[in-house]
Amino acid sequence: MMKLFKILIPFFVLFFPSLIFAEDISDFQIEGFSIGESMLDSFAEEEIINFQKIPYDDDTFYDLIAIPENLEIYDVLIFGVKKNDPDYSIFSINAVLIYDNQIEYCLSKKKDIVSDIKEMFSKSVTIDEYKDSHNGDKTGNSIFYSTDFNFESGSNVRVMCLDLTLEFNQGPDHLRVIINSKEYGEWLNSKAYD
Repeated sequence: MMKLFKILIPFFVLFFPSLIFAEDISDFQIEGFSIGESMLDSFAEEEIINFQKIPYDDDTFYDLIAIPENLEIYDVLIFGVKKNDPDYSIFSINAVLIYDNQIEYCLSKKKDIVSDIKEMFSKSVTIDEYKDSHNGDKTGNSIFYSTDFNFESGSNVRVMCLDLTLEFNQGPDHLRVIINSKEYGEWLNSKAYD
């Protein structure tokens, strides 16, 4: 059933295990991973330790960059995990698909993904769509286009395209699908950057 679902909806990136409406992000998967599961279910601890680490100003959480060989849709996965957690429980999943200098194609994919996700959610989700300049680019020329799905539980899903200038030098244009648990999202918005 899952393979058939992937074939019928190739841009659908959050695979729900059944066809009922979802109430929380733990019901979703990206490339077979979901919030709350242990990275040890898919990776050896030595492999996890060797993933590139992204630290933050506050060290409650950190991110790990993974490029598993068996990725079907995305180029890179980034996992948010808690410091000193021996299980490497997943609190955030950030899936990246590169669209170097192809922002229109990225926006088209984003539109398809957002449309598919909207079909899955019940009324317990609010949706915010917006476009803004990337606050890291002092020129104001790097733009992101975002659609946020906010659950009553406090968790959220974000689908965004980033149109980045060469001068900003933060990588190529890309699509991101981000799933954040409530705890990770609150930390990211209040403590991660001091």
